Amino acid sequence: MQANDNELIMINIVVSAKMNGPIDIDSLATSWINTDFNPEIFPGLIHKMKTPKATVILFQSGKITSVGSNNIKDAELSIRNAAEEIKWLTDSDTSICSNDMKIENIVFSTHVNCDMDFDKLKEELLDLECELKKNWIIIRNKPTRVIINIFRSGKISIMGAKSVQEAQEHWLKIKKRIIRCSI
Repeated sequence: MQANDNELIMINIVVSAKMNGPIDIDSLATSWINTDFNPEIFPGLIHKMKTPKATVILFQSGKITSVGSNNIKDAELSIRNAAEEIKWLTDSDTSICSNDMKIENIVFSTHVNCDMDFDKLKEELLDLECELKKNWIIIRNKPTRVIINIFRSGKISIMGAKSVQEAQEHWLKIKKRIIRCSI
């Protein structure tokens, strides 16, 4: 899917929450289908959900994280559904602490339909922390931790945003500079 020049497409969102207590993921790993648990490699139990399509990672502490959804509603729903499945499988009163869901990271993609003069764009971005690679520019905004990759092909990726609005604000600032550097 290709975006219009102004459209950001959400391609991944990471949402986390906290369960109301610790979880025995060792026993859960044997009863929950579509899971992978290898504590020598990674301490979390990884569960692939079908509806909504997402991957949920559960830690012994009760932290639960959803990755792989392309919208906030599905990411939050995947956590709620996983919590219900855990409650049913463990025959416990396990639940998500109310109002505890937190957006950790959103990744967006877009595309500009213009040829860019990368040397000129690099000069245009001197006031920002950026790095020029052969085929792309990496812009890091340390205060917000948002990273923007600008590829010669015109593809743009924005990652690290905590909201749609934050990503759009960063994109609009950079987009103006890209237009000034178009050939």
